[in-house]
Amino acid sequence: MPWKMTDLRTATPVEELALLKSCVIYNCETGKLHWHPSGPHRNRKKKEVGSFCFYVHCEVFSKSYPGHVLAWMLHHGDWPAGMIDHIDGNPLNNKISNLRLVTASQNSINQKVRADNKSGYKGVRWVASRQRWSAAIRLNTKATWLGYHDTLEDAAKAYAIASANLHGEFARTSTLITQ
Repeated sequence: MPWKMTDLRTATPVEELALLKSCVIYNCETGKLHWHPSGPHRNRKKKEVGSFCFYVHCEVFSKSYPGHVLAWMLHHGDWPAGMIDHIDGNPLNNKISNLRLVTASQNSINQKVRADNKSGYKGVRWVASRQRWSAAIRLNTKATWLGYHDTLEDAAKAYAIASANLHGEFARTSTLITQ
């Protein structure tokens, strides 16, 4: 019996997983999601699943799924037990080798430099009253001040070293200062 849109809304997680596996195929090497050739969406002109607006979003029977969560689920056969992080920071790269299970704290550590950051480096700001650069780092809501620095590069390097020590594999810093 074919699935109906209302079935998905009332389906258990196991039934939902089975339906998605019958509709979507995931290629873990390319990170692409495609409609199953014998599934209910087989007559669509567009064979690749998902729309691209910062992240890949996939709609199956009018229910939207983040592409990276769908990729994780189809590869591992179960819903993720936490958040899924793109290791390289590219939200369009859904290769399984680029996805990892993380906590919310780890996911926030791995974020890129904010667009409103004036120094261009994470954890670094200009202190006009001192005419020096200040560096600070945060872990689990606890902030640690890394001191004042004469140059932007010195402040950024202080942050990079502290981030590597505190954040480990989740550290994200500028490639110019990791030497």
